Amino acid sequence: MNTKVVDSIKNNYKGIILVLFASFLSASAQLLWKIGVDGGFFYIIFGFILYALTALITIAAYRFGSLSVLHPFFSFAYIFALLFSHFFLNEFINIFGILGVVFIISGSILLGIGD
Repeated sequence: MNTKVVDSIKNNYKGIILVLFASFLSASAQLLWKIGVDGGFFYIIFGFILYALTALITIAAYRFGSLSVLHPFFSFAYIFALLFSHFFLNEFINIFGILGVVFIISGSILLGIGD
């Protein structure tokens, strides 16, 4: 493996892990908002709490890597939202959703190793 790629991963891995966790929390918060729209005030409030936690974790993540490397990994929130909508809201995942996931993963990896 190219030494620049290895160095980029070493320099950014903590930040990448934190941003991936933040993107999971972001998608979780949005799922709670969606569920709470029909009168579940508790879900909406808990969603806001998760979203605030997302912001704090994202800020912490930026201490452990380059913004240009870490920020693209936040797009994994789209993947988590797609999965949450399928498993919790019974929404259908079509071929465009699958292709979108492939492009998000590919693009994030290419940007993530390009520091």
